[in-house]
Amino acid sequence: MTSLAMRQVVLASARELGRDSRSVLIMLLTFGLLGGGVLVADLLTGVSTVSVTAPLVLTVGLCTIAFTGTSVSLARQRQDGVLRVLATTPLTRAGFLACQVPPRLALMLVEIGVVLWVVSPHDVVAGLGFVVTAIVGSAMLVALALLLASRSRNAVSMSVLAGTIPAALALFSGGSPLAALLPTTVRFVLDLVPLSWLSRGLTTADPLAVVAMAATAGICFWLAVVRFRWE
Repeated sequence: MTSLAMRQVVLASARELGRDSRSVLIMLLTFGLLGGGVLVADLLTGVSTVSVTAPLVLTVGLCTIAFTGTSVSLARQRQDGVLRVLATTPLTRAGFLACQVPPRLALMLVEIGVVLWVVSPHDVVAGLGFVVTAIVGSAMLVALALLLASRSRNAVSMSVLAGTIPAALALFSGGSPLAALLPTTVRFVLDLVPLSWLSRGLTTADPLAVVAMAATAGICFWLAVVRFRWE
C-alpha cells in the first residue's frame, strides 16, 4: 500500500473510534472519575496521595483506551461486516492492524500528558523514564488488544471482557495498594501479567519492565497478524 492509502486508513480508523460514542464515554469517565476521585480525596483529607496513585490511574486509563477503544471496535466491525468489505481491497492484515495503532496511541499520549501535568508539582517519577515506560506500555496494551480482538465477532461479549478483566488486573497487580489484600500466591501470579510490568515500571522506572513490555508488544502484534480474520 502507498503512504497515502495508509494515511487514509489511519484517518478512517480515527473516525470509527470517534463515532463509537459509548466507548469514548467509557474511556473518558473511567479516567476522569478515577483521577478526579483521587484529587478530591486529597483535597478533603489534606494528604497528598497523587504521587502514589498516579501510576494506577494512568494504567487503568491506558487499559480502557486499549481494550475498550480497540478490541470492542474491531469486534463490532467484524460483526457488522465492515471487515469483510475491507478484505476485498489490497489492504493486508498487517497493514490494517498497524493503522489501528496511531489513533489509540494519540489518545494515550493525551492521558499521559494530563497525568504528568497533574503530578508535576509532586514528588513522583515523572521524568524521561516515566514517559518512556508509559509509551512502551501503551504500545504493549494496544498490541494485546489487537490480539484479543483478532477473531472476536461478538461486540457485546468483547465489551464485557474488555471492561472488566483489564481493570481488575490493573487494580490488583503491580503498584496497586489493593494488591496487598490478596494472598501471596495470587500476587505472585498477577506479577507475571504484563499489566503488572506497566504499573511497576511507572512506579519504579524499572528498565527491565520496559524491555519486557517492548518484547511483549512485538510478539503480540505478530500473533495478532497471524490470527487475524476478516470474517
